[in-house]
Amino acid sequence: MLQSCEARTLVPSVERLLNLAERYRSTGDLAEATQVFFQAISIDDGTSARVAFLRFLLQQERNAEACHQAGLLLNHARVGQDLALQKLAYSSLASAHRMRSEFDMAARYEQLAISAGQKAISRNPTEPMEAPCFFSDMATDALQRGELNLAEELLRRSIAANSTPDGSQTELADDWGNLGAIAALRGELRHAVACFWNALKLHRELRDFHGEGCDLLNLAEVAWETGHRRLAFRCYRRAVAAFEEIEEVNAADRARQMLHRAVKIAEVTSRDLLLN
Repeated sequence: MLQSCEARTLVPSVERLLNLAERYRSTGDLAEATQVFFQAISIDDGTSARVAFLRFLLQQERNAEACHQAGLLLNHARVGQDLALQKLAYSSLASAHRMRSEFDMAARYEQLAISAGQKAISRNPTEPMEAPCFFSDMATDALQRGELNLAEELLRRSIAANSTPDGSQTELADDWGNLGAIAALRGELRHAVACFWNALKLHRELRDFHGEGCDLLNLAEVAWETGHRRLAFRCYRRAVAAFEEIEEVNAADRARQMLHRAVKIAEVTSRDLLLN
């Protein structure tokens, strides 16, 4: 009997394997993490290990593998008529296709995820309502396809949901920035500035330096277009500083190039040269 108990303790549990995989991931040993995830899946009677592996793959932008794992989850969910799991699988497929810039496919899977969520609510009224990120993700897809009206409608729904006490301030900040981009594309520059300022305020409160840098670049571009050159220069410089704060070298270089371009244009136009 004692031997049997000792033997059982040698068999790793799914939870232990998932914790081990997370440790490998956190140290950058992704190959080992992947192997441990497969071990966990092989002994898991449910779907928790495959769900964890799917999230890992999406984080690493291993989108083809993520689609495969999401497809396996979807098959399992259909057999068991598990609408919550279907919703997760469809949403994961949408994320994977979005990262591959396949926005039509992403939108299609996002719609299926929402449909599965609505069916789950009709079966069980205590099922959580759609997360605001659904609207935000669908807005991103619509924006990439050039459907500005649809993107604006979805962003406003996401902003309304995220403005509640249970909402996400990070998503709210990003939504305001995207709404500003839509206004700028339409030439509604005053509205664009208001949206970008809302986004900037939230990103600063969150100490999200990447978001802050993007907001400042957007404000700089609008300020330049409207002839407010000093404000544009100030926003460009602050964008460079924001990206440097988190050592985003490529983003900082891009912001610096935009600043240098603006400075050169200002120098040329200030000379009032007579050209033939």
